[in-house]
Amino acid sequence: MTLTTILADCYRRLNYESSPASAVSTRLTAFINDVQRQILNRHGMESLRRATLTFDSVASTATYALPLTVSRILAMTETTNDRRLDAMGVQEYKSIAPDPTSLTGTPERYVPMGFSAVSTQPSNASQLLVDSTAAETPTAYLESVRTGGYSSSVSTAMTGVTAKNLGPADVIAVNKFYLSAAAVGTVTLVEDVEGGTVLATIPIGSTFARYSTIALWPTPSAVIPYTVDAEREIPDMANGSDEPLLPNDFHWVITAGVRFLEYEKQDDTARTSRARQEFEQGIKDLRWWLLANPCAVVSANPRRRPASRLGAWYPAGT
Repeated sequence: MTLTTILADCYRRLNYESSPASAVSTRLTAFINDVQRQILNRHGMESLRRATLTFDSVASTATYALPLTVSRILAMTETTNDRRLDAMGVQEYKSIAPDPTSLTGTPERYVPMGFSAVSTQPSNASQLLVDSTAAETPTAYLESVRTGGYSSSVSTAMTGVTAKNLGPADVIAVNKFYLSAAAVGTVTLVEDVEGGTVLATIPIGSTFARYSTIALWPTPSAVIPYTVDAEREIPDMANGSDEPLLPNDFHWVITAGVRFLEYEKQDDTARTSRARQEFEQGIKDLRWWLLANPCAVVSANPRRRPASRLGAWYPAGT
């Protein structure tokens, strides 16, 4: 089921019109995301948040943005020989590698660096542009560093699918990129020209982009494929085609949870109690199913992506 079909199921089970007022749709969408988060944070649901990611290193590049926002890295290995890298803390990394480019070779350790506002930094002093896949007009904000190390904070009112310049023409690093309101379409920050290299993507329903970043030590001296086993952050569903992280046979548990929250809001004690019992039983059934099917987990589609250019020492932003 997708967000659209889950909403339709909620309308049906609640005896609502198939196209209710927008306020109802907005509230139930928020409930759907709240319920999924409640389920995935319960004990025994850890496997549903696990994901396998892949990327290739680039010679002389130390820091990389992962293709999925993760809350925790469980393991990292070289894909070709299954050699496992050890983890290193940020403070230790800074103490032994104040200039990461000074030592290159085959990485032995990885460093979770937090989050970055972009998946890749500008390749040179660049003009940046912002556009959307929808006709929306929020204000886009950019905090960056210009040639010479000067800080810059600028904003512009977006004009939907038409790209607009954002910031000066000599941006060398992006610190923050965000919107004044949730994105209606997919908003992209690109380098130099419309259709140029995408630096960041703000998904529908969000106001900012956020990428999990890691550093490799020593800095790679060649292209090496890596596999990362991680625990992903729980994403909100905002686009109609978005799907929950639960197995298909248990999407109904989300509907039960939404009914519980909606009846609770209405102070309908009897229906609240019945929906809550159904919801809790669904969670128990899902937990038992996961124990019986330990390999049948929902995971991100592993995909190889070009390594990002966050630079040799780009501090992860928030």
